[in-house]
Amino acid sequence: MSIKQLAHKHNYLSPDVNCIFDYKIWEYDIRQANINALKSMGRIDDTTYNLLQTSPKQLREVRIGKMIQRDRSLQTSIYDGIEKAKLEFLTQNNINESQVLRIANDSIYVIAPLPQKITKININGHVLEFVLKNVFGSYIKINKNIQIFISTDSDNWTIDIKGINDSKLPLHESFLGFLCQLIDYYNNAGRELAIQMLSEFFQNYVNRRLPIVYYRELNSESGFRINGPYETFILSDPNCIPIDIVDISWNLYILRNIYSYLMTK
Repeated sequence: MSIKQLAHKHNYLSPDVNCIFDYKIWEYDIRQANINALKSMGRIDDTTYNLLQTSPKQLREVRIGKMIQRDRSLQTSIYDGIEKAKLEFLTQNNINESQVLRIANDSIYVIAPLPQKITKININGHVLEFVLKNVFGSYIKINKNIQIFISTDSDNWTIDIKGINDSKLPLHESFLGFLCQLIDYYNNAGRELAIQMLSEFFQNYVNRRLPIVYYRELNSESGFRINGPYETFILSDPNCIPIDIVDISWNLYILRNIYSYLMTK
């Protein structure tokens, strides 16, 4: 896939990257993407742009939505402006396809040792700025719908999970805590000790020797899967579930993917 084709994507996830440990991932967003795309495409005048630029985000989104309702072509112009900006950002920073981890409309996740030097892009005389939103050091792809981004600053961990509602993340504290410990082992003790740690955890997991909270499926349902004789149940309360009847295959799939990654590093 060419860089031009990538810039055209509204949603993209690299099919070749399943895990990243101890390497920088830079998340960039276009500042006020909608109005700056419209301005760069000549679809709004200075007065309208200045009004929208100084409006609170929620009010700005409402106003743009009403404008699009009146003229659907404005949405196409937004897409076109964002696409041009992404293409220029990728091209001017010499970013190749293998460095693009994810695209979500106006957001680009770049795998690189250093931040990008060129963040202000001129489109038809108007400047669109790519703002550095996050810097991650690790990444785990569960599937095309769920990805985990992890960063650490001293003793503080930041976890951003795409595909799972933030309100459900506290339910996964134990399992995510293990993943953070594993990454810490890899970064500070080396790959071999990380593999040993994962192997021990894996054996305890498959033999159901861990507390039941580790068997909550790390997905959008965030429950415990029980396969009955006629149908499958997803239960949320671990206190009423015998651990020996829980389907453990989902998180097992995640652990196997990570193990495979560590073994091929």
